[in-house]
Amino acid sequence: MKDSLIFRFDYNENLYEALQAKLAHHKITSALLSGIGGLQSVTLAFYDLNTKQYLTKIIEKPLELVSLNGTVALDQGNAVKIHAHVVVSDETYQAYGGHFLSGVVNATCEIVVTPLTQQLTRHHNEDTGLFVLNA
Repeated sequence: MKDSLIFRFDYNENLYEALQAKLAHHKITSALLSGIGGLQSVTLAFYDLNTKQYLTKIIEKPLELVSLNGTVALDQGNAVKIHAHVVVSDETYQAYGGHFLSGVVNATCEIVVTPLTQQLTRHHNEDTGLFVLNA
């Protein structure tokens, strides 16, 4: 592992797109991700293995980003892909979790990016329909 970087994201930024841009700027193609913060909205997904499709849920209200965890890897076409899951909670402390598709930052978000010396890559798995790590 290399030294970790901490990226802060501001109000109204699209967290997924802004994170992709920072990864590109720092030429990071393989990493571990961890984060916390606040979101105005989030799009979550749940993968249904029977249908091999993602079911999505959009939540549009102030949310705490309790946890974001994931990886950065190259896909089969050598594009940098973020694979992250999140847990968010609302003002009633109701928690929601799933695959992270997008989110708009509320006050702030802090993401720790730990670049890896091993290049992570993904390939398509016919049995699951997912792009899984070559590990």
